[in-house]
Amino acid sequence: MRRVSDADLRLLKIFATVAECNGFAAAQAELNLSAPSISNYMTALEQRLGVRLCTRGRAGFALTDKGAIIYREAQKLFAAADEFAANAGAVKGRLTGTLRIGLVDCMVTDPRSPVIEAVQRFSARDHDVRLEVSIAAPVSLQRCVLEKRLHLAIACFPSDISALPAEPLYDEINSFYCGLGHPFFHKADVSLSDIRASRVIARSYWRHADLSRLGIEREAASVDFMEAQATLILSGAYVGYLPEHYAAAWVAEGKMRRLLPERLTYVSPFSLIQRRGSGDVQVVRQFIRDLRKCLPTPRGPRLEVSFARSRRAAAGGIR
Repeated sequence: MRRVSDADLRLLKIFATVAECNGFAAAQAELNLSAPSISNYMTALEQRLGVRLCTRGRAGFALTDKGAIIYREAQKLFAAADEFAANAGAVKGRLTGTLRIGLVDCMVTDPRSPVIEAVQRFSARDHDVRLEVSIAAPVSLQRCVLEKRLHLAIACFPSDISALPAEPLYDEINSFYCGLGHPFFHKADVSLSDIRASRVIARSYWRHADLSRLGIEREAASVDFMEAQATLILSGAYVGYLPEHYAAAWVAEGKMRRLLPERLTYVSPFSLIQRRGSGDVQVVRQFIRDLRKCLPTPRGPRLEVSFARSRRAAAGGIR
């Protein structure tokens, strides 16, 4: 492939979608294309590049080693095109391009989260920016930012990555809950021993932290998102952690009860991450400025101390 044409870009985007969906079948709905059409496009791209990109058949779908390299390079190409469009628009004095933001689930009910107000502030500006907002687990968000699939992400992250500077934003309070119908719901005194003997849910991305805080070795259920966690708790059969702002409505309705708050409640420090150098993109830089103006409290020493203290408590687990 000597030069990249518009047709080549379309083929690469189809290939990237197939790779991210891990196969043709799952990519059909995403691309609104039939499996035979996707197969034809993939064959055309392989012929254009002169390499085999993936294996597909009864054994399942898998990228070849060369296919994985092409996927990574395609992501760099897409990011460079977006950056060019954004900065070219800035030359004209108008924000343009695409802004890709990643969030963890259930932030929308947190009154301390600055995201909604930041989007309002940003959208009030004269711009022609296309927003893409993704919801994923913290580790997945970090990976997407590293791979340039996201410009920035906001969450409580399990570990620091040197290539992704973390800027503290605000704190989220998490507590431990049971649902109406659970034996603990009307029990006067619930002990930690009681909880250890019950069916506990662990979040897949904080599994070790959730279990170590409770002093148990194995969970009865595992979830990837807070909505799944809430569903199991509301069933009355399981107990587990939820952000207090997310559980508040069910607590008020008498459908959930907080357990051992003095022992099990903890603070999760939420932060903003972006890949080094992504701040050079005008649209990213402007959104982050707007986000900082919407923080719930001044970003001074008090917040930084809270952030550091919560980081040190990570051995006990945070969301």
